[in-house]
Amino acid sequence: MCKSPASKAFALQLFSSCCRPTMLTIDECVEIMLLSGREGYSHRDVARHPEQQPVSQSTVSHLLEKFKITGCVADAPRSGWPSTSTEVEEIVLAKVMTSPKKSTRRTSFESGNPRTTLQRVLKKHQFHSYKLHVMHYMTEDDPDHRFLEHLEEDKDFLSKVTFSDEANFYVNGEVNRESVRYWCNTNPHWLTDDK
Repeated sequence: MCKSPASKAFALQLFSSCCRPTMLTIDECVEIMLLSGREGYSHRDVARHPEQQPVSQSTVSHLLEKFKITGCVADAPRSGWPSTSTEVEEIVLAKVMTSPKKSTRRTSFESGNPRTTLQRVLKKHQFHSYKLHVMHYMTEDDPDHRFLEHLEEDKDFLSKVTFSDEANFYVNGEVNRESVRYWCNTNPHWLTDDK
């Protein structure tokens, strides 16, 4: 069968991914193995045996092949990135709670964890980044009041006005609300009264 360790590992990986559906327990897999060992039983007989849950013939053949290769019916350990420990989750959450205005890049650098780990933990605990909203205070001299006055005086005023989307960005220390986020699991309704 599989003589070299590399081919054995490949075969193990191949069969562990498709052998045991999530609906079968280890005991059910062992029962399938015992039934298939009986003389005169085909894969079809084992798959449709009345004393067990019905399975497909391919499940029986994959399970038998897996048993021949590994000597076991249990699944091999899953490959992939290991799950994040609770210690790391607590560290990340503590960092974000103490300084929610820091970027994920800065927080991951300070905590020593990859940025993707930080994002995965924040998503798991339902944290979202909230954008800063600018709240303008209205005074009597503001153009908005004059706008309303013009609207009341001239009913055709709106057809004479051109509206456009404009934005001002400052580099002298004022808040650039496009790049500032607040990480929290509830909406903080974060407002500023800057320009």
